[in-house]
Amino acid sequence: MKKAIALILCFLILIPLAACGSGGFSLGRFDGNEYHNDMLSLSFRLPTSWHRADAAEAESLLGMKRTVFDTYDEEALAAAEKDKAFDLGYAFVLSTEGGLDRFDLLYQKNTSNGDSASYIASAREQLEKYGDLWEIRTVSNETVTVAGHEYAALEMILKNGDTVLRYYYLTTVAEGYFVTMILTTSLTDYSFESFLSSLNQSSARYYGLETD
Repeated sequence: MKKAIALILCFLILIPLAACGSGGFSLGRFDGNEYHNDMLSLSFRLPTSWHRADAAEAESLLGMKRTVFDTYDEEALAAAEKDKAFDLGYAFVLSTEGGLDRFDLLYQKNTSNGDSASYIASAREQLEKYGDLWEIRTVSNETVTVAGHEYAALEMILKNGDTVLRYYYLTTVAEGYFVTMILTTSLTDYSFESFLSSLNQSSARYYGLETD
């Protein structure tokens, strides 16, 4: 599981930034195919086979209508960051062609003043209510550190007939929000190694990722 998480994080941290963010609330910005978020010290470059979903595609991929801030113009995005008057909004939704794989960054208000571990535990409890539909794998008492930010981790497999979906959740708390990176794939034999080879040959060692 540690290896899987490290590989996933290689996907996320492609252009290393300073370990400490700016301290201000941020939904991040895309500059061409590069995303930067100082609050999370997060930066990455999209591989050629991935794209940013527009509002209609994002709604279809998510199976629900949610705010996707990547579709906002700069003025509206800055206003949303200033007011922070939203809940369950996506900074972005990314996808491969055909939507077989997806990567999202989800913001949810931390009204309970809880920590990321409690957020992941609550998510797992909700999913377990679906009974035999879910097979859930999780990392007990472990955290993952990404650029100085600690994330709780959860791995899940959703089975429904012949369809299998693999989910990887990484959640942290920042500026009054739970911020969750969600990597999804429908390919049970998905090769993270092959995917990473398209990302400037990034490596966990080079980017200093840590698992506790």
